[in-house]
Amino acid sequence: IFIKKNIKLISKWTGQYKLIYIVILKVFKEKYI
Repeated sequence: IFIKKNIKLISKWTGQYKLIYIVILKVFKEKYI
């Protein structure tokens, strides 16, 4: 049970980081391209 909870937390964090990464890429493209 503990390992499954950790996997869910990790997937949640990676999902948030992907969203932040996408937003940063969009802003970067708008400013510099």
